Amino acid sequence: MRPTILLALWCTLSLGGEFRALVGWEFATAGDAQGWQPSGSHMADVRVADGCISARVVDWDPFLTSPVFDIPARHTQWVETRVRATHSGDAEFFWTNTLKTRYAGFSPGKETRFRIVGDGQWHVYRVRCFWAPEKRIIRLRFDLPRDKGTYEIDYVRIMQAAGADAPVEPVWGFERDAEGWGHEEAGKPLAVEDGCLVVPPGRVASRLVGPAVAIRAAEKPFLSIRMAVNKGNAATVGFANDADSGWHTQQLALCPDGRPHWYLVDMSGNATWRSVVRLLTLEPSDAAGAEARIDSMRIGSAPAGAAELLARGFGIADGLPRAGQRLALATTLTNRGAGVARDVRFRLELPDGLALGKPTQGSLGDLWYGETRVVEWPVRAEAPVQGKAKLTVSATGLAPLTTEAAVDIGPTLGLPRAHAVPEPKPARTDYQVGAYYFPGFPTWAKWRPIADFPERKPLLGWYDESLPEVADWQIKWAVEHGVSFFAVDWYWCQGARHLEHWLHDAYFKARYRRYLKFCLLWANHNPPGTSSEADLLAVTDYWLEHYFHRPEYLKVDGKPVVIIFSTHRLTQDLGSKALGVAFGKMQERCKAAGLKGICLVACTGSSRGTIERLKAEGYSAISGYNYASLGSGNRLWAPYSALIDGYRELWNTAADHRILKEIPALSGGWDSRPWHGPGARVRHDRTPELFERHCREAKAFLDRRDGEMPPPLKMCIAEAWNEWGEGSYIGPHREHGFGYLEAIRTVFAPNSPKPQPLTPRDVGLGPYDCPRPDWAAPRTAWDLTRAEHRSDWRIGAQATPDASRPGLAGTSTGNDPIIGGPVVRIAAETFPWLCIEMSTTVPTTVQLFWAATTGPVSEGRSVRFQSVGNKALQTHWVRLSDVASWGGLVTGLRLDPASATGVGFEVRAIRFARQRP
Repeated sequence: MRPTILLALWCTLSLGGEFRALVGWEFATAGDAQGWQPSGSHMADVRVADGCISARVVDWDPFLTSPVFDIPARHTQWVETRVRATHSGDAEFFWTNTLKTRYAGFSPGKETRFRIVGDGQWHVYRVRCFWAPEKRIIRLRFDLPRDKGTYEIDYVRIMQAAGADAPVEPVWGFERDAEGWGHEEAGKPLAVEDGCLVVPPGRVASRLVGPAVAIRAAEKPFLSIRMAVNKGNAATVGFANDADSGWHTQQLALCPDGRPHWYLVDMSGNATWRSVVRLLTLEPSDAAGAEARIDSMRIGSAPAGAAELLARGFGIADGLPRAGQRLALATTLTNRGAGVARDVRFRLELPDGLALGKPTQGSLGDLWYGETRVVEWPVRAEAPVQGKAKLTVSATGLAPLTTEAAVDIGPTLGLPRAHAVPEPKPARTDYQVGAYYFPGFPTWAKWRPIADFPERKPLLGWYDESLPEVADWQIKWAVEHGVSFFAVDWYWCQGARHLEHWLHDAYFKARYRRYLKFCLLWANHNPPGTSSEADLLAVTDYWLEHYFHRPEYLKVDGKPVVIIFSTHRLTQDLGSKALGVAFGKMQERCKAAGLKGICLVACTGSSRGTIERLKAEGYSAISGYNYASLGSGNRLWAPYSALIDGYRELWNTAADHRILKEIPALSGGWDSRPWHGPGARVRHDRTPELFERHCREAKAFLDRRDGEMPPPLKMCIAEAWNEWGEGSYIGPHREHGFGYLEAIRTVFAPNSPKPQPLTPRDVGLGPYDCPRPDWAAPRTAWDLTRAEHRSDWRIGAQATPDASRPGLAGTSTGNDPIIGGPVVRIAAETFPWLCIEMSTTVPTTVQLFWAATTGPVSEGRSVRFQSVGNKALQTHWVRLSDVASWGGLVTGLRLDPASATGVGFEVRAIRFARQRP
C-alpha cells in the first residue's frame, strides 16, 4: 500500500511562515492501515475505524512500522501526529534511510522521543527529528508508550517549512521583531516588547525554533544569551548539525529571579557541537507557567556581554554551627558575564553577637569572566545567635549586588574536649544496609569543583580522607544510623591499582573499623583487552592476601562479597563461556584458602537476557551502582521523585525474572555538574523526606521479595556515602545535616534511639581540611624534581608510579594513563605557550587537558603533541593560543603522558610561558 503523497498541500503557520506535508497517512478508510504494521504480540485489538488506527498495548515493546516511501531529508522537517491516549508515557519516532539493519532498517541513536498525554483527549504532537545527515528518509517506526493503555492515531504526516533553508547570521537582538524565532507548536506569534522577545506563561517550556543558520562549530564555539526567567531549574539549547542525526542539547542552569542574566557557554565542551550547525532551538525553562524575556542571543568566536556578579550560598559555611566554635561566613561569587569584573569589593553587615575576625569591608581583586571563587570570612559567636547577615558586592562600573542570609547558631553542647572520636553506638536492625564509598578526595584539587556548590560541604569539612580519624567519624555516623557496611570503589587494571588511600591508610588504621564491614566494588573501568583468566586469578590472589581474611570483610554464607561494576568488560574480553570457567577457578581458589567460595554481584539493569547470561557466567546476585537516567525519559534535568519511581520499577522488573537475587540499589540523588559542567544530568529537588520514601519502598521490596531467591539477605546499597561530585551522597553535609542518615535509621532501625548529632567541633577535634593553595598567587610552572612541586600532581588511573627517578615517572598500564594536576588560576591570554620537559620509552601521543571557567576538562579543551620515545629528555613547546578553547581563566590541569599500554614516562618540568625563547 502506497502512502498518501501530499506535495501540493500548503498551510499557513501561525508564526507567519508556511509549511507543507511531504507524505502522510490519514487512516480515513475503515480497515485500511495504509501499510502500517503492528509489532507482533506486543499490541492487541489493532484496527482502523472511525477515521483512526487504534491499538491496545499489552507488552513491553509496542510499535507500528510505516510502509516504504522516499523523501529528501532536511532539518526543517518534522513528524506531526494526532493521538488520543488513556495513559501518559514516552513515545518515539525512529527513522531510517535503509532497510538493511538488524531491526529492519532501524537502529539505536536514530530516534526522537516525545511525551504523550494520557487524558483521553486528542493532542497534536510536532516532533522534530533533525535527520538531515541521513540525506533521504524511507521509513518510520512509531513506538508507543509501554504503559498498558489504549492509543488512537488520527494521522501521521511529515511536514516541512517552506523557504526556510536560507541561513542567517546567528546574532539576534530582537529590537524590532522576533527575527525568525517562533514556537514549535501552533499558537500566537512571539511578541517583542522593549527590545525583548517575550515568551508568555504556559508557553515557556515549549521549544522555540530559530531560523536556518550555517555555523562552523569549530570557529564559533561560544553561546551567549541574556534573558530573564521567573521560575524553573534549567533552560535547554538544542541544535542540529551536518554530521550527526538527531537533536543535540546543552543545559543551562537558571537564575529564576525574574531579572536579566547572562548565560555563557563554551560549546566546544559538547562533543556534538561540530561540523556545521544548521538549526537552533531554545526552551527557556523547564517549569510550567514560567515567563521569559530574551534580550539577545548570539553564537560567536568569543563570549558576549559585560561582567555580571552573582553571589550564591551566602551564609554560615559549616553545618550544625554552635556557639563558641570557629566558624566561617562564606559565599560563592561568580562572574557570569564576558568582561572582567575589576576591583571587586565587599561589605558585610552582621547580626548582634556574631564577631568577624577581619575587617567587614575590603577588596577581593579582579574576577575573570566565568570565574567562581569561594570567599570565606572567619566568624565566632560566644552565645547563640539568630538574625540576618547582609553582603554587598560591587565592582568598577557595576551596580552593587546585595544578598542576605539567615544566621542560626545554636547553643554549645558543653562537651569536654575529646582525645579521640567518641565510640559508636550501633543502631539495632535486621537489615543489611550498605553505602558505596568513592575514595576520590585525596587533595584540595579534587575538592575544588565541589566547593562551587557550598550546600554540599561535608560536616567534616573539605577533609583529607586518608586520615584514620576521618574514617572513625564516618564509621560512627554510619553505624549509629543503621548503615552496616561500605562497598568501597576499588581499582585494578592488570595489577595497577590506585585510590587506595582511604581503605589502606584510613579505614584499616581506624580505631572503630570493627563496627563497620566493608566489601569491594571492583570499578573495572578498564580498556578493552585488559581482562583475562590469568588476570582474574591474579586479582583473586591479591584479594585473598589483603582483604578476604580480615574480620571486617563482608561475607554471605562464608563467601566474601565482591561487586563487579563493568560486567560487560569481562564478557567482551574473555567471552561468556570462558568467563564462567575463570569464575569457577576463582571459586576453587577461595575454597582452597579456607573460604566457602566467593559471592560475585553484578552491576546490571533489568534485562532478562542479560541476567540469564550473568547467571550462566557464575554471578550469585545482581545489583547496581546507579541508574541516573531512570524515570526521566532520558531528559537531562528531571525531578528526583521521578528517579526514585524508576528505581522501584527496576527492582521489581529484575526480581520478576526470578533468575538471580536482586539487591536493590538506592539513589541519594544525581547532579554531576561539578564533574561534567553545564551539560550534566541533574535530578533536582531531592530532600531527606523523598529519600525516606525511597528507603521505605526498598524495605517493602525486601520484606515482600527477599525470600523469593536464596540466600536470605535483606540487603540494599545506597549510592553513595560520598559521591560529592556526582551529586549522589548521604553523608552528613551542610544543606541537610544528618537528614539522609536519619531517613535510613527511621526506616531500617526504627527501634534504635536517635543519636546525638555530633560533629568534630563539638568535642574539640579537627579540622581535617586538605591544604589549599593561595588562589592569589598560584603556580604556573613546576619543577617536578622538587618534592613540593611534584606533590601538586598525582599519577592516577592506568599508570603505575616509579619513585626511583627524579621527576614524575611511571609506566602506563592502559591506553589512557592519567596524571591529575593541581588547582590553578592561569589567564589563558597571558600564557600562550606550554613547555614540557619529558621522556618516553617509545613514540607516543601526549595530551594536556584543562578545565576553565567556561567548562570542565574535555576533549575540546585539550592539546596533543608527539614524544619521540628514545628515552632521552625532550623539551616540547606547544602554542596553546592556536587552540580555540584556550581562553578565559584556566582552573585545572590533567596530563595524559602516553596513548598506549606499557609506555615508560618521566616528566621533569611543566610551565606556561608568555613567549618562546
